[in-house]
Amino acid sequence: MNDLSKPVYPGAVVYDQEEIRSISEVIENQSPFRYYGPNLQGKTDAFEKEAAQFFGVKHALAVSSGTAALMVALRAIGVGPGDEVIIPAVTFVACAGSVVSCNAIPIFCDVDESLNLDPDALEQCINERTKAIMVVHLQGSSADMTRILAIARKHGLKVIEDSAQSFGTTYQGQYVGTMGDIGTFSLQINKTITAGEGGLVIMNDDELHERAIMAHDQGGVRNENGYVIVNPDCPGFYGENYRMSELTGAVALMQLRKVTDIVDTMKVNAAKILDGLVGIEGLALRKNFDEEGCSYVSIAIYLPSKEAAIQAEAECKENKIPGARLYQGLPTYAYPFVLDKLTVHSSGCPFSCPLYKGNPRYEMGMCPMAENLIARALFIQVSPLFTDEDIYYIVENLKTILGKYAR
Repeated sequence: MNDLSKPVYPGAVVYDQEEIRSISEVIENQSPFRYYGPNLQGKTDAFEKEAAQFFGVKHALAVSSGTAALMVALRAIGVGPGDEVIIPAVTFVACAGSVVSCNAIPIFCDVDESLNLDPDALEQCINERTKAIMVVHLQGSSADMTRILAIARKHGLKVIEDSAQSFGTTYQGQYVGTMGDIGTFSLQINKTITAGEGGLVIMNDDELHERAIMAHDQGGVRNENGYVIVNPDCPGFYGENYRMSELTGAVALMQLRKVTDIVDTMKVNAAKILDGLVGIEGLALRKNFDEEGCSYVSIAIYLPSKEAAIQAEAECKENKIPGARLYQGLPTYAYPFVLDKLTVHSSGCPFSCPLYKGNPRYEMGMCPMAENLIARALFIQVSPLFTDEDIYYIVENLKTILGKYAR
């Protein structure tokens, strides 16, 4: 039986000689920078091309992290001072942070029983300052994209799909990240595939792609030899450095080639766990808008109360079951610096920016469904390496734990 006390890292646990060989080729050829070197191997270029083919999109841009992917996406669609971007109240803080780093304002939208952005709450968040909607597909489960996209089109808003936690998840036959205007992914170690860090931005629009390239590479364009050039026909704009290295690209490329097997195996293992839990009185599972498309990074179970979830989490840890609460059971805006609108500059910009005409209300209680559900949610992580013995152990222990706390 595997050591179930260790965290689940789906991509990292399937590292083998392929990743070693790929990264060794970069080191042996002394060419770790993606655009030029003594003997460039083109690993990052290959990762981008294969990612575009995998998702069935025109363009894929490799970047240095999932947060970098969000920054590039926001800059590509022109988010800046005076703008608001709607994000779900349950997500990683980088979603809010990337918006603020673009001198714009994050507006928190409540979630539905999938723990993703709630279309019923979305329209209440839209006003004349709204520039974009950032949808986050949490823990392998898609948001209700049909309704969200319809609302976005109605109001003429851009949609960013943050699919950091859902590489390989589908919704009605389409990969998440491909339905909005631009999609972002993370390759951090907790993610379905990983290079330790790294990110990906995908899109079909040529202009968005050109702007994304400039945003991630100091605002410049490069010639066929990889050198930055002055091009009067493409003046560019001030950008930053979010480039992916060849070392990261070498690992990302090999992981991408494994992602289908990883996701398929996690789905099988999750199905076995769910089958084993059938019949537990009071069992309440997180809603999935596409059960078949869910990549099952984890199985989310709602307990009757926050206290029950905390007790269940403690017993999971005691019994070495991969079950835990996410984000300490709190919405993103519970971070003190978010509630108090504390930014890097003492002026408080962008909240104090004269171009911004709003006054967002950040306080506990503003997204009641989010606060209620995330506090009561217990996430059972799913590994592609689970054996039947592992699954039996997990199920039997969960039956005991949930038998006590699910009702």
